Amino acid sequence: MFAGDGTPGVYMVGIEVLNIGVRPFHVSSVGWRTGWLWRGPKVLQYRFAIQNTSVMLNQKGGPHIVEPGRNEGFYTQIADMKQANYEASRAEMFKRKLPILGEAPIRAMVNITGRKPLMVKVSKELAYFLRTGEHAGTTDENGLTNTAPGKV
Repeated sequence: MFAGDGTPGVYMVGIEVLNIGVRPFHVSSVGWRTGWLWRGPKVLQYRFAIQNTSVMLNQKGGPHIVEPGRNEGFYTQIADMKQANYEASRAEMFKRKLPILGEAPIRAMVNITGRKPLMVKVSKELAYFLRTGEHAGTTDENGLTNTAPGKV
């Protein structure tokens, strides 16, 4: 037997930052990086995007201070993220594909004050959602994709 009221679960995209050091640090933002190279032809260069904080569940202003031994989570509901990422911005950032190289790699990015950004490869499921906007959390009980009001 499982406890709960029978309502469906809520799917989220989350980025957890854990401080294993001895000093606190400041997380200024979280976001995404796609692409293959720092330099070279424009089509191969990295593109960067900062996660929209208006759809995050912990909308604190300013940098987030992470104390030693503590963690800070940055979460966004899948449905809110889908509504905020319109098709044009999704295609420009996440749908880049080249014949030989394939789809552009996607990395989650955490910007920490005073050091280089940390990059982490995202899971295949998250990469698919970022590229297409399709996820089990954005479909209704009939398997149809939910869209924002007025959007097709």
